[in-house]
Amino acid sequence: MPESSTLVIVEDDLVDSLSIRRELRRHVLDCRIVVMTDPHAALDHLQTELDPDALQRTVVSLDLSLPGESGFWLLDRMQLDPRLRKVPVVVITGSEDDADQKRALQLGARAAFSKSMLSGAVDTLALAIGLLPEPRHGSAPYINVAPRGRALVIDDDRADSIQIQRQIEQVAGPQWVVDVAHDGDEGIASLGQRPYDVVFLDMNLPRRRGTEIMREMLVRLGEELPPVVAVTGAGSENTVREMFHLGATDYLPKSMINRAALNRVLALIYARSQKSVEKLRAEFASVPETEGTPATGLVMLAGSAGALQIATRALSRRYELGENALLYLTHASRRPDSSLLTVMQNVNANFEWARPGEMVAAGHFYVAPPGFDIGFAEQRFRMIPADAHPSSVPSLDIAYRMATEVYGNKLSVFVLAGLSDDGAAGVAQAAAVGARVFVVDPNELGSNGVMGQAVVDFVPSTRIVSIHDVETELEQAVGA
Repeated sequence: MPESSTLVIVEDDLVDSLSIRRELRRHVLDCRIVVMTDPHAALDHLQTELDPDALQRTVVSLDLSLPGESGFWLLDRMQLDPRLRKVPVVVITGSEDDADQKRALQLGARAAFSKSMLSGAVDTLALAIGLLPEPRHGSAPYINVAPRGRALVIDDDRADSIQIQRQIEQVAGPQWVVDVAHDGDEGIASLGQRPYDVVFLDMNLPRRRGTEIMREMLVRLGEELPPVVAVTGAGSENTVREMFHLGATDYLPKSMINRAALNRVLALIYARSQKSVEKLRAEFASVPETEGTPATGLVMLAGSAGALQIATRALSRRYELGENALLYLTHASRRPDSSLLTVMQNVNANFEWARPGEMVAAGHFYVAPPGFDIGFAEQRFRMIPADAHPSSVPSLDIAYRMATEVYGNKLSVFVLAGLSDDGAAGVAQAAAVGARVFVVDPNELGSNGVMGQAVVDFVPSTRIVSIHDVETELEQAVGA
């Protein structure tokens, strides 16, 4: 019977080693676990107890703070031994010092995590174990990938993108075409021009985070978005979790991109990720037919749910919107327990939840529903479940940019309030084509004027209005 993989846990704290083993139960792994508390004993075990075949199926989990010599010492000795140099090492340390983790990576560790990020660290351990060569005796070949296909690599590092491109071509064969985009905008444009079977997206792109690019791809392409593989250098656990929440199929640390990894990933190209789509379908079982004609103009309001009360009198009235539609977005609406619904009911506004695929009709007032981000495709809503990670902000930039593409200078943007500067870049693009931008005077809002101040700083043509003048400006914008 062929041998299973081996995980050597080098950890002197019994509780921590048990925690690693407990976390591993979340993964279905045929893996033998050996726990060592001393770096000298661990080095001796690796050098004398494991033959070359066993070493090929071994992963090491390493703490840096150990009795006697440190984990750095063991990393250094493993790099000096040609047989041990290729054994994957994942550092899981109690140190929160980034310098320690960077030093571990420089000494050959494949990844480094603090113990406060144990779940992500164990996910990486499991991934490393899953990528190990299968036992040679009676082993089955890796799953064959599709005989032909097209992949898109989005990576600003030209050396990394060339490496991934070449490895895909070697694994998948000459019938696969691999295109490369060097930033998110170029990648999104490529996806709009031709179909792809898989996208490899770097998480650490300049200017825009990989999660933001992923969100925009989802909003623009919806069900047509191919499987996306997140590619990370020393990416954090939170970034990886955000990507999976958004529907990424898989992720690969750059240090682990090899033939085995790509075989496994490319075998998934037929299994499109439906997480976001299924959630949308559950939330909106059907899209009602919208009465009336498509809106030729759009008025967008943004701010926290409480800020909507600034426009209470204006929104309580039944507007004759003419060819315009009015849409309200809010940071607070991203949470399912948002107070937005209560606020909307209190102002007696005649609103509707925006729904995916629904036509934006003239004379209607829409609200982005709790837990969703919003965009536009032609004259219809495009939506995805909003990411629940607390450090993230809604993708107002995406909403503004896509609304600009559809409505151009027929767009009006009102920034009522907010605690983030998300949206300033999108507003700038709208203003550049002649859209009107209004911001409630940040000096009247105190801390709630942070988002508005960012827009004022970024868009010179912004019109600053008093809280007391919002009603008048809204009436003019919607043609009341």
